[in-house]
Amino acid sequence: MSFRTEESSARIEFKEGSILHVSPLLGDRAASYELTADRDLTLLEITDDKSAYFPDKIKQIINNKIELSLSLIKSKLLYQNNILSKTVKAFSQYLSDIDLKFKNATASGIIQDLIKNIPKLPTFAFDLVSKLHDRSADTKDIVNTIQSDPSLASMVLKTINSSYYGFAEKITDVYRAVLLLGFNNIYQLVLSQGLASVMPKEPESLEIQKHSTLVSVISQEIAAMSGKVNPPSIATTALLHDIGRIVTLLLKLKYKNIAPLFDLLDSDQIGASLLRTWGLPESIYAVIEDQGKAVFIPPGGLKPEHRFDIAALYVGHTCHEIIILKKKPVGAFFSDCLVLLGFKPKSAADFAAQDILPSLMKNLRRFPEHVRNSFLGKVAQ
Repeated sequence: MSFRTEESSARIEFKEGSILHVSPLLGDRAASYELTADRDLTLLEITDDKSAYFPDKIKQIINNKIELSLSLIKSKLLYQNNILSKTVKAFSQYLSDIDLKFKNATASGIIQDLIKNIPKLPTFAFDLVSKLHDRSADTKDIVNTIQSDPSLASMVLKTINSSYYGFAEKITDVYRAVLLLGFNNIYQLVLSQGLASVMPKEPESLEIQKHSTLVSVISQEIAAMSGKVNPPSIATTALLHDIGRIVTLLLKLKYKNIAPLFDLLDSDQIGASLLRTWGLPESIYAVIEDQGKAVFIPPGGLKPEHRFDIAALYVGHTCHEIIILKKKPVGAFFSDCLVLLGFKPKSAADFAAQDILPSLMKNLRRFPEHVRNSFLGKVAQ
């Protein structure tokens, strides 16, 4: 015989002759329940008003049987919880062992030689990363960095004078352009340009860069709404979060005879190794190294110093899958990550549709043209 509520598909099994007190099993939300017998049996429901007519001796027998049934349920749940705890512990150890193997593989000569030969980000990109991670940096500092590189200054002015912004007079002052575009938009523009200058131009690489830009924009929006994560910091991390996939692509192109083997490597570990070699802050490469853990580990199990950024990146990546790729999200702890970031608990689909997409559309004008087109194209579908 089994019991279940309309709120849950979980079943509780009972032996013939058991007496249950249903109320404690229903919880606060369930309005109805179902009792099922696996063979011909008589199931008798006794409501509180009916039991009032029973003799005291019968009531005592019923209460004793109820206590026995609840005791058996408690013992069974404790046993199952113990098994689950052991399983989780074993799984965590298994993941830790795999993580170590991936780190050892990433440290191999083939991978490290390639990483050392990948050009570093341009100096202007490093300077901007440093300044925009420094909350004390002001507009003048940012402008000086942009003006130090003529091609960068030209790109910023070209963007602000594009037909999309529609200013009546041509803007020739970088300082004014920075004020009009805003720090976050300038940051996206400059870092994307710096990354594109050192990454391969193969179609697959360009697609990864496009994906990373969109995840960066969404994650930055989430950080701004949350107030618990630094928007420029998470924008940088998200823009670089899949750089390990590009390194893997380069490995496959260079060693074509063993290309399938590189798909077995952890691209997050490889990406973190590259960014560590480049000299980027630990707050960036450590988040990228552990980003995949948010899918199967609750936020409380992530490293305390990085869990907010990992959660924001995971939420941003999931929203990208829903909005852009129209995919069904994977992961059991999305709602927990939302709560950590200061949002109300919601399903991934509801959060993407009700919170993120409206905010993105409201601020659409400040995004680069290809980003605007991506969001507009998906909304139109």
